[in-house]
This record gives sequence, structure tokens and C-alpha cells, in this order.
Amino acid sequence: MKKFLRRFFFALGISLVLSICLMGKFVEQFPNFTTHLMNVIRTGNIKNYSGFCFDKNGVPMMLFRRGNKGGTYVYNPVYITMHAFRYYDIWKNKEDYSYFLKYYDIPLTEGISRGEAEKRFMNATKWLLDNIVERQGPDGRIFGVWLYNFGLDADDISVPWISAMAQGIGMEALLLRWQITGEEKYFAAAQKILRSFRIAHDEGGATYKESDSSWWYAEYPRTPSELPSRYTLNGMEHVLISLFKYKELTGSKTAGFLINKGIESLKKHISEFHAPWGSYYDLVGHIANYKYQNINAELTNRLATLLSDKELSGHYRMFLSEQSPYFIRQFILQRPSFYDVGVLLILAFSMTAMIAGILYVCDFRKKYGKLFYEVCGHVFFLVFFNILLKRALSGELKVYVLSPRTPGVAMLLFTNIAAFCMLLFSLPKYLKRPSDAVRTGLVYFCLLPSMLLCPYVVSKDVATYMLAVFIIAGFILTGVAGHADDTTHMESRESLDMEGEKTVIVYKIISIALGLYILIFAPDYLFRYISFTKMYSIRHELKILSSRAPFWGYAVSWLTVFSMGLFAYALAYRRRVWLFLALVLGYASFSVQATKSSLAGFLLIAFIFFVYSMRLKVAVFSWSFGALLALAQFKLQGFVKLYFLVLRVFATPGIISSYYFDFSMQSRPIFFTGNLLKFLGCYPYERELSFVLAKKYLSRPDTNLVGNFIANAQVDLRFLGILCMLGVVCAILKLFDRIAAERGEKWKFFVLLSIAPSSYFMSNTSLPTALLTFGVGVQLFLLYMMTKYRGGSNIFKMLSGEKR
Repeated sequence: MKKFLRRFFFALGISLVLSICLMGKFVEQFPNFTTHLMNVIRTGNIKNYSGFCFDKNGVPMMLFRRGNKGGTYVYNPVYITMHAFRYYDIWKNKEDYSYFLKYYDIPLTEGISRGEAEKRFMNATKWLLDNIVERQGPDGRIFGVWLYNFGLDADDISVPWISAMAQGIGMEALLLRWQITGEEKYFAAAQKILRSFRIAHDEGGATYKESDSSWWYAEYPRTPSELPSRYTLNGMEHVLISLFKYKELTGSKTAGFLINKGIESLKKHISEFHAPWGSYYDLVGHIANYKYQNINAELTNRLATLLSDKELSGHYRMFLSEQSPYFIRQFILQRPSFYDVGVLLILAFSMTAMIAGILYVCDFRKKYGKLFYEVCGHVFFLVFFNILLKRALSGELKVYVLSPRTPGVAMLLFTNIAAFCMLLFSLPKYLKRPSDAVRTGLVYFCLLPSMLLCPYVVSKDVATYMLAVFIIAGFILTGVAGHADDTTHMESRESLDMEGEKTVIVYKIISIALGLYILIFAPDYLFRYISFTKMYSIRHELKILSSRAPFWGYAVSWLTVFSMGLFAYALAYRRRVWLFLALVLGYASFSVQATKSSLAGFLLIAFIFFVYSMRLKVAVFSWSFGALLALAQFKLQGFVKLYFLVLRVFATPGIISSYYFDFSMQSRPIFFTGNLLKFLGCYPYERELSFVLAKKYLSRPDTNLVGNFIANAQVDLRFLGILCMLGVVCAILKLFDRIAAERGEKWKFFVLLSIAPSSYFMSNTSLPTALLTFGVGVQLFLLYMMTKYRGGSNIFKMLSGEKR
């Protein structure tokens, strides 16, 4: 017990020091997470930790926990407008307001489609229009305001009150609605709000008139005895930016007059907001936290850019340079808030548990040897993919296939779930067979998330879910059979072999059932509820290339054709140098984004190779699978959506890497191209696919899909083309089966998974696109690695069936 307590307090001391040092970085990297966490602790409400909800009309409401209405939902014009701005950005696929919205926690906008964003934007702006309260100014003219009927802190502000910040950004939201729809009532409402900035606070407005030329637009107007508290920097700058937007859209002289008055006052006081350790939130002396420190800087930079003002640009640079350690700013220079103390304690006790666990594992390592390293590797993959998911969701990766609202992110999400489940269910096995537990878990880790992507890509109806169940069941059974054939456990090898044979039989039955399901049941279920219009047109492939890049299009095409021929020559005669050169030429690309995409696919394949190179016994047959795949495409060549599912589901690298070209062309229709008889001059036939890609990812009705090689083969060679395609598919898969027989059982499943469906690179209308999207370069690399160099068999002997 003493040893335990000694270690605990030692870990706690180290954790407190580390937490103090790392607290600022933690809050900066995970602002929304920490906000959510503290809201859960404060409210005890896990379901609605964000503090927001919708009313019956879809307008966001805020949970107000302070003042005389603590614990009730209220309408806050500022946050309603913030949500409206975010909906506008999603709807229009822009980032006009992201420069400051990224520092706000706006959970009700997460994961919504562009159509839903449009609807919510309309609801929010309609609320703003309907809730304007009209008042009469000293000059007899009517102006409009939004009233706050709740206070801030107890006895802090007189209710009801007006916020200049709400007036400014709300006016801008009304202008956006008018600009989009042309409804004059929204412009008239914005004009009424504009007049309110002429009205002084003691006359019913929110403006503090310092002099004839200097006006401050107060976010929190208070009584004259509390003048310093009128000055809040972010609220003032929001108003000025909105006034500039009004002037830009309407040419209003009144807006220009108000901007000049406000800029005069801002320049007079902005230096008072600077501090050596950061900046002040207001002139009462509240120090800006991380959120408002960055908002102050971003808004100042925005104003400086709009007005081309060098003085404001200098203040922006000062805000960036005035940063003090988080702990000093929040705990020493001012009284720490509940939020800051909570974050510090959570960090400290989390690190205490982690350090104590490390100390325990060090003792554990002495008893169990390499188990320590396997557990560390296990945890590393879980942490790595969580970090990757976080960066992908935030858009920081700058890789299109892993950008928000793409299947790559869904892959990462399910990978995280699978990794966590793997870690959870494998822990009891570590003491008995640690290496088996880790390796078996990695099978789930790689395969399960890929297969779970199936309903995400296509549709959430009964047919797709049933198809996903078939696929997942087959791969799970394969994974169960994939225990490590480790030389340290020779005593169990016989039982493992027997288990593997039984599982192969079961897996074949499931695969045959899957094929029958595709052939017989899927069309009825899938297309009973979904209809689509076929659209036929002819587009010459060279015209497509020349429209993108007249010279480089031809150059890259011929370069890749040359590299394919060079690779075939080098592979047949075992010339390593030429193989390497062919690979380099094959991966030649003049697109930075395409290179990133191909690298992402290559890394995924490399990771799967790492898993399957650990002596896993995984058996997959080829002939029946190939026949079912070809027959399914023959049967369903008119059903483009299901064909898309069949092709993509069985190509894990294709799921990840091919979406760069599928989704990157934002300004024109998107085409999936494929043509087996490319070199004979036939053209792709385009078919509309409006419900899968256009609705799910781009919200566009003009997304198209090519019928691909089965349709083309039928058009060009009639039924003979269909028979040829079936033979080609089976021959390719049999080749992989042959490679697996010569190079070891572990290759069969891996090669089939990574190459088989994507081996139709010869049918693609653009060879450079095929190289980058279907992993052809990786195929060549794998064949290169499987080639015998000195006296052994080569690819031609494998094709002919000649034994080594």
C-alpha cells in the first residue's frame, strides 16, 4: 500500500507540473472538446452538453445559466446570427465567416447537408425579421432593435437591453437574405436596424457618443456611472465590419458616416486593450481568454484589410505578439474561472493515471517481456488514428480524400471504433497468447472499418445494410481464422490449420450467398424505392484531356503508356533498374493534390501489407468470386448505382484513393470513366447519379457516372463482349490465386483485396487517372516484389501454370 501511495503522489506531482505547462496547448488544440466537457460537468446533462437546442421552427435557443433565468432556454440574437452565418457558409460552400466562427462553439451546425443549411438559414433570418421591436427616435423616425429580456450576471445590466453587436451582425444577416432572395422586407428591416446606430444609449439605442466625431457602439451598454464597461473590443469591431458590408452592398452614405464615427473612436481606444500578457476583453480590466484573444486579432485584421488601414494592421501584429503562458494569464493575473480550474484538474488526474499506468507497466514488462512493446504498439495505432481523424475533420490535413464529408473520414471514424473495440476485447487474451491477440485484432482493425463504409457510400436502405452484413460477416470469419502462426506456439499449429479449413468453407458459402443476393434480390429492394434518369451522351476522351491541359494531357498519357510497356518488359526479364524506372514514370503526376491522394492510398496498402505479412493464415478463393462479380455486373450493367457498390466495396485502396478525382471537380459534372476497349477508340457512356454523390457530398443534381466496361463491352461486342469480360475477370483472379500459391497463403487475400477490382486499369479512359485512383502503381510495386530474380519463376511461368 505504501508503495502504491508513494507512486501515486509522485505521479500526481509530475502531472501537475506537466498540466500547468501543457494546459494552454491543450485548450488551443481542443477548444470545443474542453468546452463540451466543462458544460457536461456543470450541467450534468450528457445529451445536451452544448447548451443549444432548436425550437419548433428550427431556430437555435441557448441554455442560459446566469442571472434571473438560470437554467432556461432563451433566444439570443447574437448566437442566432452566428448560426445563420455558419449555415450560410455551409449552404454556399464558402468560408466568408470562418475567420471568427472557428473560435466559437456552434454545435448545431455540425454534419448538416447544404440543403438543410439553407433551410436553417432561412428560419434564423425569419426569426430576426419577426422579432424586431420598433421604436421612435428623437427625430420622429422609426428604428428597429432586438431586445435582450434576460440579464448577464445578477444585477449587472438593466432588462431589457440592447446590444450593438447583435444589431450589427443581425443587420448583416438580413442583408444576406435580401441579397439572396430579393425580398424587400428584409432590406427594409436592415434599414431600420441601421438607424439604431444613430441613437444614443440614453435615448433607447446602443451608441455612446463621445463627441461629434467619435462614437462607440457598445456591446453591453450600462449606466453612465459604469462608462468603462461600455468598451468591448470584439463587439465594436463586429459592428464596424457589418456596417462596411452594408455600405459595400447598398452604397449607403449613412453607413459610411457611421463607419467614420466608429473608426475614430476605435483608434482612440484600441491601444488601451493591449497588455504585455495578451489583451483585455473590455476596459473594465477582464483579460481576454484564448478565444477572445484570437477573435480580437482576427477582427482587427479584417478591419485593417477592408479599410486598407496600416495603423490597424500594426495593432493586429501586436495582438499576435502579446501572448503569455496560459497558466499565468488565467491563474495568476486574474481570478481563475470554474472552466480553467476544471480543465487543469482533468488534465492533472488524467496524466496521473497515465504515469501511474506506465510505472505499473514497467513492472509488468519485467514479467512478460515483449508484451509491453505489443501493448504500446496497440495503443499507438489507436492514438495515431484518433489524431488523424481529428485533423481530417478540421480540414488541417489538406488531403482531399481525407477532407470533411468524404468517405475517407468515415473510414477513419470506423477505424477508430474498430481499434477501440479491438483493444477492449483483446486485453483478456494478452496473458495467454499476446501475439495472437494483437495480430487477430489488427485484422479487425484493417478490414472492419473498410467494410462498414459500404452503407455510408451508397444508401441507408435495407438492401445496402444486408449487403454490408454479408461482407462484414465474411471478413470477420476470415479474421477469426487469421491467428498468428508463430513459431513460439508450434503446439497449436495443427488446431489452427483445422480451424482455417473450416472457416474457408464457411467463407465460401457466405461469398456465394453474397453473389446470389446481388444477382437476385438486390435490384428489387434497392430500386423499388429509388429511381434515376439515364442520360446518354458522347464525349471524346481526347477532348476531355485537351480541355484540362492541351499539352500535358497528351504528354502524361503517352508517358504512362510507355511506362506500362516498360514495366511489362522488365517484369518478364527480371530487370530491377528498369522496373524502378517504370514505377517512377508510372507515378509521374503534375498535380500536387493527385500526388497526395496516391500517397494516401499507398500508405493504406502498406499498412495492410504490414498486417498480412505477420504469418496470418487467411484463405480466399478466386474462381467463384470472380465469376459472381462478372455475372453480377452483366446482370446489373443497367443498374449503375449497384454496380458502383459492387466495384468499390471490394477495393479497399480504391475506396480511399479514388475519391480525389471523383469529388474534386467542383465547377463541372463529375464522371466515373471506364472503357475496356480504350485503344480501339470507343467512348464512355455517361449516366446520371444524382442521389449518391451529388446529394451526399456535393448537393448537386448534375453528377454523372459512366456505365463502365460491362456496358461498353456489350455495346461494342454484344454478348461476346460479356463472355470476354467474364473470362478476363476470372483469369486475373486466377493469376492472383497462382501468385498466392507460390508466394504463400498470406498473399492471396491481400492481393485480391488491393488489386483485383482495380486491375481494370486497362479499361479506364484516362491512364494517368487510373494510376492515381485505382492504385495501379501499387499493383506494379507488389508484382515487382513477387518476382523471382535468379533462376526462379517469373510472371509468364505463373500465367502458364508451370511449377517452380
